[in-house]
Amino acid sequence: MRKLILLVCLFMGSQKSFAQVIDDFSDGDFTANPTWSGDTSQFAINSGKLQLNSSGVDSSYLSTSWAVNTINGMEWDVLVRQSFAPSSQNYGRVYLLSDQQNLEGSLHGYFLQFGESGSTDALELFVQDGYSITSVARGTSGLIAASFEVSVKVYRDSSGNWNIFSDYTGGKNYQLEASGNNTQFQQGICFGIKCVYTSGNATKFYFDDFYVGPLILDTIPPSLVQVNAINANAVDLIFDEAVDLSQGTFSVDQGIGNANQMVQDPVDSSLIHLSFTNSLISGNQYLLTATSIGDGAGNILSTTSFSFRYLAFSMPLSGDLLITELMPDPSGAAGLPEAEYVEIFNSGNSYFNTEGWQITDGSTTGILPSDTLAPGDFRVYLSSANAALFTSALIPNVRGLSSFPGLNNDGDHIRLLDQNNFVLDEITYTTSLYQDEIKAGGGWSLERMDLQFKCSDPLNWKASNDVRGGSPGTTNSLSTTFIDSVVPMLEFCTLEDSIHVLLHFSETPDVSTASIATNYRITNGIGVPKLAETIEGNSTIIRLTLNSPIVAGTVYEISVDETFQDCPGNKIGAWRTAKIGRADVPSAGNIILNEILFNAVPDGYDFVEIWNISDKIIDVNDLKIANADPFNGVLETIYPVYEESRLIFPGEYLALTDGPNFIRNTYHSNDPRTIFFCNLPSYTDEEGVVVLLDKSLKELDRFHYKQGFHFPLLNDVEGISLERISPFRISSDSTNWHSAAETAGFATPGMQNSQYQEGSEAEENLRVDPELFSPDNDGEKDILNLYLKVTKPGFYTSISIFDRSGKLVCRPAINELAGITSAWSWDGFTEEKEAAPVGIYIIYVEMIHPDGEVIHLRKPCVLAHRL
Repeated sequence: MRKLILLVCLFMGSQKSFAQVIDDFSDGDFTANPTWSGDTSQFAINSGKLQLNSSGVDSSYLSTSWAVNTINGMEWDVLVRQSFAPSSQNYGRVYLLSDQQNLEGSLHGYFLQFGESGSTDALELFVQDGYSITSVARGTSGLIAASFEVSVKVYRDSSGNWNIFSDYTGGKNYQLEASGNNTQFQQGICFGIKCVYTSGNATKFYFDDFYVGPLILDTIPPSLVQVNAINANAVDLIFDEAVDLSQGTFSVDQGIGNANQMVQDPVDSSLIHLSFTNSLISGNQYLLTATSIGDGAGNILSTTSFSFRYLAFSMPLSGDLLITELMPDPSGAAGLPEAEYVEIFNSGNSYFNTEGWQITDGSTTGILPSDTLAPGDFRVYLSSANAALFTSALIPNVRGLSSFPGLNNDGDHIRLLDQNNFVLDEITYTTSLYQDEIKAGGGWSLERMDLQFKCSDPLNWKASNDVRGGSPGTTNSLSTTFIDSVVPMLEFCTLEDSIHVLLHFSETPDVSTASIATNYRITNGIGVPKLAETIEGNSTIIRLTLNSPIVAGTVYEISVDETFQDCPGNKIGAWRTAKIGRADVPSAGNIILNEILFNAVPDGYDFVEIWNISDKIIDVNDLKIANADPFNGVLETIYPVYEESRLIFPGEYLALTDGPNFIRNTYHSNDPRTIFFCNLPSYTDEEGVVVLLDKSLKELDRFHYKQGFHFPLLNDVEGISLERISPFRISSDSTNWHSAAETAGFATPGMQNSQYQEGSEAEENLRVDPELFSPDNDGEKDILNLYLKVTKPGFYTSISIFDRSGKLVCRPAINELAGITSAWSWDGFTEEKEAAPVGIYIIYVEMIHPDGEVIHLRKPCVLAHRL
C-alpha cells in the first residue's frame, strides 16, 4: 500500500477544523475507531467490508461524528459495491457532510447517490436542504445501471468547486468524471451512508476504504504495471496513475531500440501508446526499459524495466479452432462438477485472440473474453456461476461466461463464431452420438475423437471414456483416426426471394468448389447463376444469385457439377439435382396421407409418408402433423412438419420420421432425400389417428388406423407399414389400406407403395381388378378392387362375396352410400379373418335408390396362390 501523507493546508485559517474519518474495517467491527451509530443491527462486517445485513423493505443508515467548520480543501474517498441493478427503490447514498446524525430526516449537507429509476443510472452529487435535493455534479449515464463496484474520490476547493474522480474497477486509477460548483453549506457534524432497498437486495450493499479529511499529498512516483504488444511496431504501457512524459524515454532490447513516438491516451492518462521503427518478432520475449517518468505531483520514476512477450494474432480460418467436447447433461457425473460446458481447441499453428468470439445455440449467445490461444491450447467455457466449481476441482483452462447457451440433453446445434460471425466450427449433436445408451442418460461428455480431422462430422464423436465423465481442459480420452468417405447430397432447394435460391446440402461443402458459380445450372432459361456464396450462420447452405427471377407456376431443376465436393474432399454423387419453384397454398385433396408405420421394431422409429397428388408446389413449412384421440377424434399433439421452408413437388413423396438414418438404413428407398427428420406425435401400436393439417390447422387428411387392418396371415406386424392402395379413395375406407409387401421390405418410405393400384373408376357398372388375385402379401395382385359406376348419386350399396357353392364368404360393404363412382377392396379373407381357399368367387352387388330404382350386379373373380 502506498503511504498517505496528509498535507495540512495553512491557508485554510486557524478557525478551521481538520477532523478525519478513516475506516477500512480491517479490525472486523464498526463499534470503535471510529464509532458508527444509527441502524447498527442492520449492518455487519464481511471479509473486511461493511455490508448491509437486513431483510424486508426498508431504509437503513449509519453515521459517524465528523465535526468540521469548513469543507474547503477537503477530500472524501470511498469504495461502493452494489450487486444488483439500482432503481428508484434500490439505491445507496454516501453523505459527505450532514448537520444531523439521523440521515433519514430533514438535514443540510451533501451526498453522493448510487442509483435511480430507468437505465441511465449515474454517480451523482446532490446538495440537501431540509428535504429538498438539488444536483451539483452528475457522472456518465449508464455506468452504474447494473451491478457495479466503484472507487470514488471527491475534492472540494475554497471556491466551492467539486471534482468527482472514479475508478470502476474498484482500484485507485482515478479519472475525473464530473465537476460542479456549490457553496451552500460549509459546516456539519457527521459523515455517513444510507441504503434504500427492497427485500431482494437487503444484503447487497457493500462499503469500504473510507477517508474523510484534508487533501492527501502524493509523494510516490508512478509504477509500470503492464506492457502489451499491440502489433509488431506498437506497444501499450499501463501505469498505476496518470503520468508525465515530458522527460521520459522508452527502449526495447534485441535491436528494437528507442520508441520513435510516445502518445498519452486521451481518455486514460495512465495508458501510453508507443511506436517503434524496428519490428518485434512473434513469440519472442523482450525487455522494455522506461526512464524519467513523472506524475502530476512531480514524483519521478528514474528507471524501471518490464518483460513482455509479443504474439502476432492471426485471423482464424475454418478448421483452425475446433469444438472438441460437450457436456449436455452433467447430472450424475462421477468426478466432475455438475455443470454444462463446451471445450474448444486450437488445432492450427497460429496464435488467436478470442475477444468477441461467440458460442451459440441460435437462441442464446455467449461472448468470449479477450484471451490468447496458443497452438495446442484448450479452453473450457461454461456459465460464470459454475466457473469456481471447475477451478476448485483443479480443472485447467476454464473461462466463465456471463451468458452461456444451455445445451439440450437430447440434441442441439452448437456453433463457434469469430467476432465477424464467421463460422469457425459447429456440431449438431443428438444422444445417438454417444453410441452408448447408458452414458447417453447423463453424467458423460461427448468427445471429438480425431482432432486432426478438421471438418464437422457427427460420426467423429463418441461418449468420453474418462473415469470422471469427461476430460475438460485437457487432451480427450478418445483418440482415433477418422475417415469420412460419405458423399455429399444436394438435399433440397428453397427460395429466399425471386432471384436468390438457397441450396441445402447434407454436409458442409468445400468452399473452394461451392463458391464457383459455373458449378451450378438452372433449367428453363436461367442457366448459370450470377453468384454463388456461403451463407452466414449455416455452413451447409449455398446461396445462388440468379440472372433472372423465378416465375410462378414453373418448376425449375438445379444441377450441381460433379466436381463439387464436401469439406473432406468427397465428390458429390448421384444426388446432385433438385427442384425449385414458387409454392402454392395447400388445400384438402392436394396432399394426402399415403403410408404409416406406427408399430416400429424395438429401438426403431415410426414414419408417416405424405404424397402430393396435385399439380401444386407445396411448402411443407405450411403443414402440421398431429395425432387425435381414437375415441372422440379430438386433436391432441400437433407438430410442424418442418420448421423452415422445404418444397414438395407434384407427384412427390416425403416420409416424415424422428429417425431418418434408421429408416434409410432399414428400408429401401429410391431417393434417401425423401426421408427427413420431423418431430412426430406418438402413435400407439394398437390404434391411433394420424392427422395432416395446414398452418391454420385446417384438416387436409385423416386416417384412423387399427392394427387389425394389417394382412391377417402376418405373425408379427412390428416394422411393417400400412400402405394406401389408391389415392382416389377416401382415407377412412379401411379396405383402402394394406400391409406393405414382403418383397418390398415391408415398407416403401418416400416412394410408390408396393400395394398401389391405379384404377380409379369403372368403365362399366361393375369392374373387378384384377380378376385373378393372390393375397399372399408379395406385392403382386394382393388385393381385389371393386369399382362401381352409376348414372346418379344416392344409391345405398351392399356387396357380398360368395364361393362357388353359394356360401357367403365376406361382405365388404353393407348399405353404404355410394357416389357416381365408388370403390371397395377385398383382401381375400372371410368375415372370420380366415384365409379364403383357392377358387372361383362371385361378387354380388345390390344397389337401392330412394326413388325406388334397384340395381343387381354380378362378377366372377379367381383367388389363387402362387406356386
